[in-house]
Amino acid sequence: MGDEPSHQIYEVLSGVPEAVPRARQLVVNSLRAWGLSGIVEALKVTVAELVTNAVRHGRGPIHVTLAVFRDRVRLEVGDRGGGHPAIRAVQLTGPAMGGWGLRIVDQLVDRWGTHTASGQTVVWIEKALPDAS
Repeated sequence: MGDEPSHQIYEVLSGVPEAVPRARQLVVNSLRAWGLSGIVEALKVTVAELVTNAVRHGRGPIHVTLAVFRDRVRLEVGDRGGGHPAIRAVQLTGPAMGGWGLRIVDQLVDRWGTHTASGQTVVWIEKALPDAS
C-alpha cells in the first residue's frame, strides 16, 4: 500500500482526558473539509476510543495521524505506553473494568492492527471510502 495520501493531518496531543474531544473534533473537521462526511460518525467514535485507550493505558504525548488514500482512510494513534493492544474480555467491575473499546472499533472499521516503532505503540485502522470500488 505504498501510495501517497491525498490529504493528511498529524497532531500531537497531551496524554490527558481533554485530548479525547480535541482528537474527535480534529477528525470530524478534517473529514468534512475533505468531503468525506459519510464516514465521520464511524471515525469520530473510533478516534475517541483509541485516544481514550492511549490516555488510560499509555504514557507521554499522543500522536494522531489521519490520512486519505485513493480507496481508504487510515487513522493512527500512538503513545509511549509499551503495551500490546488487543481485544480483551469485558470486565464489568473492578480496577480492570472495560474491554469495550477495541470491540467497538473492530465493528466500525474494515481493518485494524498494532505495531511498535521508535518506542511508540501505534494502533491503526483503515476504513474504505464510501465510493471506493
